[in-house]
Amino acid sequence: MQRRLPVLLALLLSAFATSLSQAQCTDRYLRTIYADVDSTQDVTYTTTAGDSATTLWLDVYQPHGDTATARRLIIWMHGGAFFQGSKADGDMKYLCYRFAQRGYVCATINYRLAPSVISLYDSLQDFKYMVWAMSDMKAAIRYFKKEYSNGNQWKIDTDRIYIGGSSAGAIASDMVAFLDSDSTLPAPFRALLDSNGGINGNSGNPGYSTRPYAVASLAGAINNLGWIHGGSPPTILSQGTADRIVPYDCAYAFAGYTGGFLPTIRMCGSGMMAPQFNTAGVQYGLQSFPGSDHVPWDNDPAIAYSMDSAVATFFYTLDCQLPQGISDVSTTNAIDVYPNPAITELYIRSKNPITQSVLYDMTGRLVASAAPKHYRVSFHVENLPAGIYILQVETKETTFTRKISIQ
Repeated sequence: MQRRLPVLLALLLSAFATSLSQAQCTDRYLRTIYADVDSTQDVTYTTTAGDSATTLWLDVYQPHGDTATARRLIIWMHGGAFFQGSKADGDMKYLCYRFAQRGYVCATINYRLAPSVISLYDSLQDFKYMVWAMSDMKAAIRYFKKEYSNGNQWKIDTDRIYIGGSSAGAIASDMVAFLDSDSTLPAPFRALLDSNGGINGNSGNPGYSTRPYAVASLAGAINNLGWIHGGSPPTILSQGTADRIVPYDCAYAFAGYTGGFLPTIRMCGSGMMAPQFNTAGVQYGLQSFPGSDHVPWDNDPAIAYSMDSAVATFFYTLDCQLPQGISDVSTTNAIDVYPNPAITELYIRSKNPITQSVLYDMTGRLVASAAPKHYRVSFHVENLPAGIYILQVETKETTFTRKISIQ
């Protein structure tokens, strides 16, 4: 059973005794507060995708035993370069479980795909399948709003619908969020968009807005940086800087599949989207993984935890102040510390070799030290009393100090 932390609760109450709503700003949506998650598989969200008899399904994940009736929703899209993958992919299940444990309702959707990688032979084909995916995500957003008007069986707050995805799913989510006019498209791209129902798409459930409250772009990108402008939805970006599939800066996409020999669509990833958000005055977070290739969270549990924690923190801070001692989104990743709060283990990862790592309680007493293991260190904290601690990590380049919560 998870131990409670009176000191942290006091800090939370103090931080939240502002104009922020007490109903909004609790542990919910930031920390794991539910141990178990219920899932409902293969829910039909449209049967008319692309004006054809195409049935598309989604899976819904909810906190077990939750009694709230106006919960935030995240709709996730899987990756797979627009020709493979499904709503049951491991990273989609991981994200749905992690965020449902925080109190969200989560959905992961199937969407129309290209027949094979051979179909992605030029920019027009690439854009065609991106438009399909964008249209299907919009139909999924509208499905939940339609269900809300028909009794709200999923118990959601339609003013707090977030979207996100990994790789191709992130690209499609970015298009949903930022492509709001065909005037920025070259004529051939505009024709493809118009043939699929225009900006709103023709994938069903018409009559509802598809604007998301915020976006999680995990190894995502956009074709035109001009799509980001004042009024665009807040976005958290997460990507490896050495991504060979979706460029971190601006380059041809899918080079890992095509070998760079085909003129695929040109895309701009997190490294170029971030300054555009800054110029447009749109709230954003950037989490870069230096030297990492495409979707590094698929193969590294530490990166996966860091990524989903960054998304949770960013989404939370759109409405609420962070409790004292809880770190915000890191933009340098020189040193990663996770999880915070910690329950049984505390992990530290550094870009530079760690020379010393120690943990002090709030009286200044040394309570733990860990022998460096090159770039990684771990502490066993399950036997420490719940409370606030000070972590100090030293490398040859810097000394890093952070407040840590142990529950």
